Amino acid sequence: MSRKFIIAFYSKKIVFLTVTEVHGRTFGIWTLPTCTLCYLCAFNLENKAVYLVTFLSFIYAFGHFLTEYLIYGTMTIRNLSAVSFFASISFSPTFYIY
Repeated sequence: MSRKFIIAFYSKKIVFLTVTEVHGRTFGIWTLPTCTLCYLCAFNLENKAVYLVTFLSFIYAFGHFLTEYLIYGTMTIRNLSAVSFFASISFSPTFYIY
């Protein structure tokens, strides 16, 4: 079963995106620990171990999505690039710190 989401960011064109159950669950379960790690990292900027774990969570997630695209074929390049874009924007301010 797939779900359809309507996306209309700053345009008059409405785009329907289909998200499968596995992608929804994977993204949801990735979001929870990543948000927790980002929260902990924000309050412990001097702790390099927390920073490294937070950074690695983004690397692991990208590796998972990359295998979904390359090996299993359950993800399109468009979806992979969208996930990569938002993950890089989410984590890029912390590069300024170190």
